[in-house]
Amino acid sequence: MEEETAVTQKEAHDHETIYTQAKIAYSQQQSAIEGLQERIKADLGVVALHYDDAQFGPNLLPISGVQALPKISELPDDIEETIHNFRGQMQRMGAINPDAPEEYQETQDRHDFLTEQLDDLNETEERLRKVIEELDELTSRAFAETVDKVNAVFGETFTQLFGGGAGRLVLTDPDDLTISGVDIIARLPNRREQGWACSLAASGR
Repeated sequence: MEEETAVTQKEAHDHETIYTQAKIAYSQQQSAIEGLQERIKADLGVVALHYDDAQFGPNLLPISGVQALPKISELPDDIEETIHNFRGQMQRMGAINPDAPEEYQETQDRHDFLTEQLDDLNETEERLRKVIEELDELTSRAFAETVDKVNAVFGETFTQLFGGGAGRLVLTDPDDLTISGVDIIARLPNRREQGWACSLAASGR
């Protein structure tokens, strides 16, 4: 009986040692899991974690902004390198502006508004150019008609006033009546023909 008791006590002691080592290993695994959870939260923010029957942890309320991570049965061989690369990219990106979507939308709306205003201004400018071209054509036509009418009676009037001689009106730039002036070509009795520049033009100068 004493021998059996000694053997049983030794086995119990060995089992206690194994149990203590298992508790220590379990505590280390729990610490490692908690450390991984904290790393996940640090990298991804607030996430909903899944637990199996042998695990436990806090369950988050179904609020907005909480994303559920997909369940993964097998990790790829390059998972550590991938995580390292992603973490380096996040560090290079710097702090994230949570208001960036709203600010982008405001900037986009402002850009669309200014683009629409610019299109309206360009359209208005084009209409004004057409109006100016039409006015230039009308004034040039009226100017030419007026010069012709005045020239029709100028010669007779000149001869009557000076008792002879001749006079006529000549356009300085007949190809562009918007800038053309009028020259008075006159020949007094018994004198050679002379010219005088007149400042009249279709543009009103």
